[in-house]
Amino acid sequence: MNVDGASEETAVTTSQMERNLRLMPVLSALATSAAWQPVFVLFSTREFGLHNALLLSSLFFLAGVVLEIPSGWASDNLGRIGTLRIAAVSWIIAEAAFTAGSGSLPIVAIGQIALAAGFAFTSGTDVAYHFDTLEALGREEEFAERQSRVRAIGFVAKGVCALIGGALGLLDLRITFLFALVIAITQLGVSMAMYEPPRPSERVPFKTGLLNSLGYLRNAQVAWFFGYLVLLATLHHLSEALMQPWLAEVLGKTPEELGGTPLFSGAVLAVIGIIGAASAARLSRRFGSVPVLIGYAVLSALIVTAMASSISFIAVSMLALRSLNGAASDVLVSHEVSMRVGRFNRATLISCASMLGALGYSGYFTVVSGDESGNVGTYLDRFALTAWIIAGVVFLSACWVWSRSRASSVSNEVLARKDA
Repeated sequence: MNVDGASEETAVTTSQMERNLRLMPVLSALATSAAWQPVFVLFSTREFGLHNALLLSSLFFLAGVVLEIPSGWASDNLGRIGTLRIAAVSWIIAEAAFTAGSGSLPIVAIGQIALAAGFAFTSGTDVAYHFDTLEALGREEEFAERQSRVRAIGFVAKGVCALIGGALGLLDLRITFLFALVIAITQLGVSMAMYEPPRPSERVPFKTGLLNSLGYLRNAQVAWFFGYLVLLATLHHLSEALMQPWLAEVLGKTPEELGGTPLFSGAVLAVIGIIGAASAARLSRRFGSVPVLIGYAVLSALIVTAMASSISFIAVSMLALRSLNGAASDVLVSHEVSMRVGRFNRATLISCASMLGALGYSGYFTVVSGDESGNVGTYLDRFALTAWIIAGVVFLSACWVWSRSRASSVSNEVLARKDA
């Protein structure tokens, strides 16, 4: 039996869409595992120095800038699941490059570009794929709850893989990359067993699709959520970029004397993931989206400030709170955007936000990394100031947008009473 409304679109069956829903948590767990994360900055810092490690981070985000919008257009027009398969292949290339690239900056740089491609082709597409599948089944009202659960499972997987990746890093950092390579291959296999939701056979030209997507920004609330995604790229990574060398200082080690740092880094990320999994759906249900998102921005600023102020285990405990931002922000913003934006413009619009966020983040880190004399503490001081500026912009802009919305609602009510 064809799903209702698919007669003029790609023919699919209800059983195929149900299979998508069953495999979605598995695909999310594999795609968000990031087993390489506990060791990559340690690896790049040890191999190439802190200055080049930050430049590699900038390259990652610059590559994302180039690929974000084309990947979003491909998702909206060429297919969701095909785009997700490209992401898996990109990550296979990235992990292979990291495994073989010890001592070779060009090979690791190629890996960073491939890693960015994987994230670009996943960005927005995974959420849109989930929403489209539910929409095909006439169950789109389940999206927020289901996506929260999928994201929670992803955070648990990320925590477990971070712990395993950190433990493997004690033996050899390259073994962690091999583990991540196996995960990426498995991710490709799972995606091959999933199906494309129904979609029109005709394709929208790239320019037309882009302009149609950006047209939704005329809505002030959509524009605010879009802007939040842009700023989130920098805000989320300010506490992450130097977490591993900072943890090395907590343990009293240098990058050359790693000691237990990979395992400790993995353990911290594991706690972060599990706390995020337990809290994401609950917080998003209890409080409104906008107050929660503002709270996350302030919390992120507090965390970076704690890192800049103290090299101690007390500050380490605050890193666990960082998961509250990563666990729920994407779910909340993606849900709000999906409910306000047309089906075949969602991924493109989210990709545009991700592109601008990557551009801002990579530009910021390129400027910051230009000072080769800076140490971890100096960089964190700058990050803390930046985080508070972002939190202030988020709060003030939200007050302005929603005060205008309330004023508009009151005016409409007054006019309605006069007409009556």
